Amino acid sequence: MKINPIISIIFVVILSGLVLFFLQDEIKRTVDIIKPYTEIGFSKISDIAQERRFGEVNISGPLRDIRPGVDKGSLLDGSNIVALTNIERGSRGIHALEENVKLNEAAFIKMEDMFERQYFAHYDSFGNMGASYISGMVNYEYIAIGENLALGNFLDDQDIVKAWMESPGHRANILNDRYTEIGVAVSRRNFEGGEVWIGVQIFGRPLSDCPSVDEYLSVLIDENKEELLRLEKLLLEKQEEIDNTRPKRGEEYNRKVEEYNELAAQYNDLIEETEGLISEYNRQVGVFNECANL
Repeated sequence: MKINPIISIIFVVILSGLVLFFLQDEIKRTVDIIKPYTEIGFSKISDIAQERRFGEVNISGPLRDIRPGVDKGSLLDGSNIVALTNIERGSRGIHALEENVKLNEAAFIKMEDMFERQYFAHYDSFGNMGASYISGMVNYEYIAIGENLALGNFLDDQDIVKAWMESPGHRANILNDRYTEIGVAVSRRNFEGGEVWIGVQIFGRPLSDCPSVDEYLSVLIDENKEELLRLEKLLLEKQEEIDNTRPKRGEEYNRKVEEYNELAAQYNDLIEETEGLISEYNRQVGVFNECANL
């Protein structure tokens, strides 16, 4: 049976149109499922511990207690001051502080610096040597840190702790239930022409108190973002190639559509992977923040 040539031509045209329709629909479908990575959001570690060593810092004006006639043969001891500090906390139902080697070192560095350079303040003239600054020197990473200073003719350990407890700001540090550790340094030397005691208390809550956040997740997320940018650029270029290809059929056209869809699949897979990484990172940050804010 012979087929009418006109019918054959019409059939070919219709068939070509259907092929083109399905190819274009495939492109459109793929474009529609590409997820915009820019909508992906990160949670952040709260300001209380956004940086490794710079969290909450509590200080009060340095305490001067110069009294005449006090026995200059008095002796003060750092460990006993820790014990007396814990007695004050315990009598109010607050957990005891653990003496920490690094905080003891930090307190000693602060005390030595004040004697050596003859100043009595939480910061030196350059704005350094505060509790936060010194914690970095001794590699003490913290969620919260505080500092009490005292200078005077103290009779004994009870006397200096009593002086701090009678000062609202210093009392607040001693009774702060966020702290879990303490370091103390005391010494009597020449200061501004006379011999006096200088005492330093440094309170801390270490970063290790809270579950750590896997920072490698953040690195992977950043790497994925860069790769997503690269793929997005390629997708736009491929889309432009497809739009400019004539005719929209045939081997070359089909090859470009296939390349585009392969790239789109990579892009979407990477989006899904990145969303998983971000979800886990945000979960860890949430756990850390909940702990750090207790």
